[in-house]
Amino acid sequence: MESDATPQQALAQAERATAAVWYDYPPTPWWYCPGAGAWHAAFPLAIGGLRDAPALLLVALAALMAVAAGFTTWYTRYRGAMPRVGGAIPAEFRPAVVAFGGGYLTLLVGVAIVFVTAGYGAAAIVALVGVTAGFAVYERAYAAAAAATRARVG
Repeated sequence: MESDATPQQALAQAERATAAVWYDYPPTPWWYCPGAGAWHAAFPLAIGGLRDAPALLLVALAALMAVAAGFTTWYTRYRGAMPRVGGAIPAEFRPAVVAFGGGYLTLLVGVAIVFVTAGYGAAAIVALVGVTAGFAVYERAYAAAAAATRARVG
């Protein structure tokens, strides 16, 4: 089959197809950010609260991982496809993805420091508030990047 598209048009069409998984997605559920915060807060609570009951701690950690696996499966179906951070990232998304990664690592280190210095209850609060707020900020940055990408690729 022949195409009348110019090389520039063909390149633009390929870029639209590659970027679509990043900007063509359903709205994120309202509970996503607080749910992620609660899930992250459950880790210091489980580790601190169950440290003297290793069998229960393993069950709690396995349950948390099962929740994560179930959510990931559901969210992938909900979105239709998930962007691969290791693949081609549209330029508009790079600042948000880099900031998210750096912020997430910084928060995890902060939660660990609070866990050691102030206890697991305080660490859970830091995780709940930090992850909820951080994910909310990322969601806004992601939406802005999606809008900019949509506008650029048409």
